[in-house]
Amino acid sequence: MTPSARSSAPNLGSKTPAASAWLIVRGLALVGLADATYLTVEHFLGTIPPCTVGGCELVLTSEYATLGPIPIALLGAFYYLAVFLVTLPSARLTVQMRRRGLWLLVGLGSLTTLGLFYIQAVILNAYCLYCLLSAGITLSLVAVTLASPLRPLRHGD
Repeated sequence: MTPSARSSAPNLGSKTPAASAWLIVRGLALVGLADATYLTVEHFLGTIPPCTVGGCELVLTSEYATLGPIPIALLGAFYYLAVFLVTLPSARLTVQMRRRGLWLLVGLGSLTTLGLFYIQAVILNAYCLYCLLSAGITLSLVAVTLASPLRPLRHGD
């Protein structure tokens, strides 16, 4: 291959930092969705998942585990599904709209995570391994969105 042919060939193995960040967010959202869906199914089956930290039953059966008849885990599943969907390319949403949507979702998710962690640590004095996994995923989403080119652009950028 001549040097000019090499330079004009597309580099299919390279990804932009933004493309990589979208993939990381998408992957985290899928792991969070699996975790939250698992807890939702267990809730409706009336079973407690196996837990190595010893506090899952207390956390998952407490008055804080539901919002009325709706398990918090189901709300988490909707949250992670929304995060996943906003990462997908869309003909209707601009990249800027997707970035703002991601920031809004991750912001609300992180505030919710802080509140739920407070309930586990201070009120219940018990921890749910699956809830801590979800908290770690949300904190990872915050880190990726803060340290990546997924921040919304300012007017004029």
